[in-house]
Amino acid sequence: MLGSLVGVVAVLPATTGCSSHRPQGTIVGQYRLVGGPAPGVNQPEPATIWAYAGHVDLDQIAHAKVAAHTNTDGSGHFTLSLDPGAYTLFGSQGLSSSVATDGCGVPVSVQVKASTRTTIDLACSVP
Repeated sequence: MLGSLVGVVAVLPATTGCSSHRPQGTIVGQYRLVGGPAPGVNQPEPATIWAYAGHVDLDQIAHAKVAAHTNTDGSGHFTLSLDPGAYTLFGSQGLSSSVATDGCGVPVSVQVKASTRTTIDLACSVP
């Protein structure tokens, strides 16, 4: 008598190895103190870097959406990974919990593209 054969078929999903989200872009940069009385300063400074979704002016910060924030290293260097899109970056001296109260410098608008590295500098003007 011949035995029956039972076949087992493994089914793999068609999405194996695919990610469910878009690749992010990376922003790298440095926060510096610049200006002041002669001879002036131009030195890296520890700070907190804030990324807001869209184009945001300093007077709009209280109602803007924080997309991400990070602390710089001791030399003012930072790295942020963000979804593709438009962002406005602000810096605040030291380790800060608010740009609205501790912000310094001019905001920088940046367009983040997937799988792309963008370099920017943020500066705090010293009177």
